[in-house]
Amino acid sequence: MLGELSDGDSVESFDTHAAILRYNNLNPGELTGDSLKKYEQRTRTAIEQFVAWKRDPLNYKPPSRGLPTTGNGDKKPPVTRRAMKTVGVAKQMVAEPAPDPTPAPPVASPVATNALAVPIPIRGGKFIVQMTIPHDLSSDEAKRIGAVVLAYGHDEVESLA
Repeated sequence: MLGELSDGDSVESFDTHAAILRYNNLNPGELTGDSLKKYEQRTRTAIEQFVAWKRDPLNYKPPSRGLPTTGNGDKKPPVTRRAMKTVGVAKQMVAEPAPDPTPAPPVASPVATNALAVPIPIRGGKFIVQMTIPHDLSSDEAKRIGAVVLAYGHDEVESLA
């Protein structure tokens, strides 16, 4: 929205509503009316916050989203699923086992009655390529698959300059 301002223009005199209308006229139907209203509101808020900071940068305090309050005005953190799980575990006095830092070794798993999903670890096991092949893969088929995969590979070529 602010892209039409030049370096010398003041952002304080920017007409956000006119900019939104101009955008909608140039890009009809790209955004819904609700989206346009949100963009206008957010642009206006950003400009207001920028102007407030520019006027008094040392005393500027950005708006806080705040925490929900209890009935008596005390701040309380929002309850999340993680917090609920933590509370439940603490009540049961059960410690969850630490996750195993070593990844499980790749295992070929059947995909269909005549196919096999074959994980192929590369780059020191940091990346796993998975192929689904038939159980009765012939050597010629394997060579053809290998040629296709080889065509995707590339090595860095040093310039001769």
